[in-house]
Amino acid sequence: MYNYPIEIHDDPDGLWLSAPDIERLYGVGDTMAQAMSSALDGIETAFSLYVEEGARIPLPSEPAEGQAILYLPALVAAKVAFWNAFFDSGMSKVEFSQRMGVKRVQVNRMIDFLRHSKIEHLERGLAVLGQRIELSIRAV
Repeated sequence: MYNYPIEIHDDPDGLWLSAPDIERLYGVGDTMAQAMSSALDGIETAFSLYVEEGARIPLPSEPAEGQAILYLPALVAAKVAFWNAFFDSGMSKVEFSQRMGVKRVQVNRMIDFLRHSKIEHLERGLAVLGQRIELSIRAV
């Protein structure tokens, strides 16, 4: 569900990647592996900007056949789900932290894409919001 289609742009200086669903995402590199790694860093920064602006993070569209895909790490996908559920709830951070029984600083950490969080905290937060994480593993 949190796999974003990306567009590959070949440039004389290397590759750069963009995502139609996340306008602020750019990844660059001499190789596809470097560009994808850069895009993962870039998408976390882009998600941080949505949070900073108090906006919902767009979900990915269906990729076209053969289109490259940026697969989010499980923790990042959980943070997107948490942020969007929190945003949709209309709750303040203070109210949410009271319902969760934690300090507001912990809620801030849960929505900070540039900071590591424990997935257990995100699971608990999603439960407060009436959601849960379901994980699937696939061969590549």
